[in-house]
Amino acid sequence: MIDRTRDCTHETKERTKSAAEKAKERTNRAAKTAVSATEKAKQYAYETKEKTKDVAGSIAEKTKEGTYKVAETAASAKEKAKEKAKEMKEKTEDVAETVADKVKEGTSKVAETEKDKVKGEWGAAKETGKKIKETVVGSTSSDSDDEVEVVHEKGNVVDVRRRIRKPEDDDVKKC
Repeated sequence: MIDRTRDCTHETKERTKSAAEKAKERTNRAAKTAVSATEKAKQYAYETKEKTKDVAGSIAEKTKEGTYKVAETAASAKEKAKEKAKEMKEKTEDVAETVADKVKEGTSKVAETEKDKVKGEWGAAKETGKKIKETVVGSTSSDSDDEVEVVHEKGNVVDVRRRIRKPEDDDVKKC
């Protein structure tokens, strides 16, 4: 029985040893699996981080490009607005100059017309004055500064003093 006990003890030791070795192998495999899973998780986290960086960088780059395009468009619109304002200013100035020139021309024409009318009226007045003098005085002499006394019909005496103005005279004496 001792042999049997020894055999049982030996068998138990062997089984325990075998179980311990198997447990150790399983622990080692579990540790390897855990290390492998940790490595895989680290690798996945790193790849995810890098992909996120790439995507964020791409989004940031596209946003930056979009911002530049918007800024360029705004600057272009501003320049076009400045150009249009300058063109409108120049056109307005041209129109104003044209209107001013036309007003000057019209005013000059009116002034010339009025001057001609005054000359014509002066000539007519001078002629009328000459005819009146000839009728009243009965003479056509060029001496127009004479004072004349006229007796009018029905016995009324009218003292007519008249001076017929020559164009070179500046003073006009009133009757």
